[in-house]
Amino acid sequence: MRSEVSEIVTATFVEIVEQLTFMLGDQVDKDELTTPDSAILRAAMEFSGDATGSLDLIIAEEACPELAANILGIDTDEVESQEQVLDAFKETLNVVGGRVVREIGGSDLRFDLTPPAIQNLGAEAWAAFVASPSRIGFLLDETPVLFGIEFESEGT
Repeated sequence: MRSEVSEIVTATFVEIVEQLTFMLGDQVDKDELTTPDSAILRAAMEFSGDATGSLDLIIAEEACPELAANILGIDTDEVESQEQVLDAFKETLNVVGGRVVREIGGSDLRFDLTPPAIQNLGAEAWAAFVASPSRIGFLLDETPVLFGIEFESEGT
């Protein structure tokens, strides 16, 4: 990933995640990320228009109820269903991803996002995503997170 894109992704991810989830985000070297002990979730989506590409967000499933509670403005024990948890996780990718694409492509960029899809991953998949150059590592309240973007526009 080009350094200027990486800088935009990092700054935007941290800002939006903190505003949306009220969780502290810090960019870290991917080598510092530990493989989550619990199940791992990946939310993925694509975009098309003036630019095309894909986005994904990967996190330990055990962190998602807190993420959902924070987005909904409730206590973790008030989260009613796994559906709420997954919807909040998908919405996190949707909001962060849309903003990242806009920041990279500029305010005049026109694009459409597909609805996010959820996938369960294992430790082997986590390692492969960590090794991918299109992913950036973060700690979200000490939980390891990967954010990935593939971005292609007519001008690149």
